Amino acid sequence: MSGKDTWTANLLKKLVDERDKRYEQRFTDQEKSVSVAMSAAEKASNKAEQLTKERLATHNDLQAKMEEQTRNFVTRESVDERFESFDKSLVNMKERLDRGDGRGVGLHAGWVLIVGGLAAGASVIGMMSGLVALWKAFH
Repeated sequence: MSGKDTWTANLLKKLVDERDKRYEQRFTDQEKSVSVAMSAAEKASNKAEQLTKERLATHNDLQAKMEEQTRNFVTRESVDERFESFDKSLVNMKERLDRGDGRGVGLHAGWVLIVGGLAAGASVIGMMSGLVALWKAFH
């Protein structure tokens, strides 16, 4: 073996030191990469958490609006009461018609027709007399 190929303590120490530096550099680079990755993950997590909070706030607002609308809805009980009231009114009207209470209403309607007819006749006579007067004035 030549002098270049022999292993000496200094040569081995130098090789070990160089490898230590490489390993340490790799370790440092890996730590930096992990640190950057962790930082990015934390930022992403914070952003996702913020978006979730905003979505929940929007959801809560929507739910509050829906509850407010629901409070203004008609309840089944009030609708049932209203229909019962209408039913009673219809029954009451039917009973009145069955008893003959409608006779006076019909008589009253007859007088209204007679008076309305007389008023219409008087209007026609008044218009005719006005037209006759105009015709005489121009001839």
